[in-house]
Formats: sequence, C-alpha cells, structure tokens
Amino acid sequence: MSYLKARIADIRILSPSVKLFEIDLGGQHFSYIPGQWVNLKLRTDAANQSAAFSITSTPNGKNAIEIAVKRVEHLPTSLFIHDQLKVGDDINISEAQGDTVLPENIAQNQPIVFIAGGTGVTPFLSMLRRIFSIDRHFHATLLYSVSSADECLFYDELYEMEKAYEGFQFLLTTTREAAHHADFFGRINAEMLKLTGLDHKAQFYLCGPPQMVDDLAALLAELGVAESHIHYDKWW
Repeated sequence: MSYLKARIADIRILSPSVKLFEIDLGGQHFSYIPGQWVNLKLRTDAANQSAAFSITSTPNGKNAIEIAVKRVEHLPTSLFIHDQLKVGDDINISEAQGDTVLPENIAQNQPIVFIAGGTGVTPFLSMLRRIFSIDRHFHATLLYSVSSADECLFYDELYEMEKAYEGFQFLLTTTREAAHHADFFGRINAEMLKLTGLDHKAQFYLCGPPQMVDDLAALLAELGVAESHIHYDKWW
C-alpha cells in the first residue's frame, strides 16, 4: 500500500466523542469514490500506528479530504489522534480503498437505503452529497442509529437535506437516551426497516459496529432482501 505525505489543515468538534479532521494533500493527485476509506499512518512516541477511516467529504476539486474520528478508550490510535494531533501536523495517508461505493450509473428506479450506526454514517454522507449533486429527485433513505442525540453526526445537514430533496427520507433512532427529534428509541429492528419501504429493487448499504452490521444483514435477508442488494465492507 502506497502512502502520501499530508497535513492536518483543520479540526472541528462534531460531538462529545467525534472530531472532524480536514487533511490537506498539498497539491498531490488523489482520487476517490464516495464510500471509500483511507488508512492513516502515524508516528507516535511509542511506535508507528495505523488505522482506517471513511472519507466524509465528496470529490469536489478541492485538494483535501475530511475524516471523522471517534475517541475510543481502548484504541491507542484513536486516543493519539484525538489528544495529540493538531493543525499543521504531518501525517501519511494511503490511497483510497474499499469496494462498497456508489454504482457508476445511479438509476432513479433503483433507490438506495443507507443504514448506519455511529460514525458509520460518514461514508453515506459522502454518497448522499454526491447523489443530490447529480439528481435532486433521487430516492434515498438514511436510517441512522446513535446512542444519544448529541452523538448524531451532521444532524443539521441531514435535516436540511431532507427538507431540500423530496426523495430523501432521514430516520433517526437513539438507543440510550430518548430524544424529542428522533423518530424512534431503540436498536434498529424489523419494524423500523419496514418503514423505509423495503423496496426489493432498492440497494441496501450498511456501515457501523461489526455486530450491528452482521445482525442487520441477516435481518434484511430474513425480510426478503436479496443478498446481492446488501452491501458493506467487512474487515472483521
């Protein structure tokens, strides 16, 4: 895997546990498709460490990408990124990776249902931005699960997207604390999935904690969705 030298251009807080990092590529050629991820290689005091993160931004001619990183106590790389990295620091990033991406020719008669947990929403935000830059009338649904309302990433953008695009449905569920602006309370289940329409022509994209993705892939299959219509990157 080849790496490019890049620099942290900006850091923003998205939630109590997640930060958004803008990575400046310094004029180097870098291409990616919405839905792909990069590997970050970091030199810490202890050793060289690496971790993979989905690209949140969408290709727009800007020579930079954005990634969202959750602070996880038992993951040293996550802690280093949150606690040590600052604007101006150099890092190394890989070329874009991953096959779970938007199809080259997106057809309106084949809607997409995105099902996300936590930071799993990040590749889907990139895809949604791309979809609606091409076709404002495309039919897409995002069913998004978070622990609490303050951990919902990009809520304002997703809410405004739902108002702007008639074909977009944004459904939010919280699993630990009920929220007045959430549609549901609890883990994603069959009843929630049925509210997406469960159109068997639709393509279903999953991203989130491994157990959640495994469980939802099995549940969709039980509900009659063809295996060829269920998409996710599996690294576990």
